[in-house]
Amino acid sequence: MTDSFRQRVLGRERLLGTFVKTPAPQIVELAALSGLDFVVLDAEHAPFDRSALDLAIMAGRGAKLAVMVRVPGYDSELVGASLDLGASGIVVPHVGDASIARRAVSPARFSGGARGLSPSVRAGGYGAMPFAEYAALADEEVTIWAQIEEPIGIENVDDILTVTGVDCLFVGRVDLAFSCGKTSVDDQYVVVATQAVCQSARRTNKAAAVFVKEIGGDSAHWSEQGVTVFVCGSDQAVLRGGFAAMRDVFLNQAD
Repeated sequence: MTDSFRQRVLGRERLLGTFVKTPAPQIVELAALSGLDFVVLDAEHAPFDRSALDLAIMAGRGAKLAVMVRVPGYDSELVGASLDLGASGIVVPHVGDASIARRAVSPARFSGGARGLSPSVRAGGYGAMPFAEYAALADEEVTIWAQIEEPIGIENVDDILTVTGVDCLFVGRVDLAFSCGKTSVDDQYVVVATQAVCQSARRTNKAAAVFVKEIGGDSAHWSEQGVTVFVCGSDQAVLRGGFAAMRDVFLNQAD
């Protein structure tokens, strides 16, 4: 039996994924064919409604690719809906303290949480699983990532890590820099704060994640700091870069 995606996260396996900002299932299929470990459907900043999430998550499950959903907020109704559709887990933005972390985890868990139970959904095999078995399996396999994006989250990181159900701390370095009036993720405050999150996660046997524009830039440094989950770029960035490279080759041939 292969490990679930959550077990791979908690096992601190090195995992590579990307943001998907285009609501098209073919993008998810392409990510799977490329050998990525996961994708994050960006329902916070991109136009993913339930219908778009449905198709994208179905594509991921068909291709054996873990699909995370970044919801607009910790109280979003998309948490339960995304998990019912079969998402592997939820990325929750702007987690500033333990109380917010608990509110983020609650709609994603049946036992001790507030997730509504319907085994007739895709995640429950469309009713093929007894409801008690489905609820227990879901609580065991769904992974929740808390995104740390402001100084308050940095200050409260150890308390956030005590919340049952939080498996990974995902440092939003761009938002963190902006919230502090910094202009770069390479600012010393952002670097030191991110390293502190990595140390806290490692100390509590949780995973740490960062976003990087490319593998080969500062990704090696963050691997050394204990980051095991890398969200690299997005489908839009890959397309933009590919189109630009094609244009450059074309123009160079004309010279």
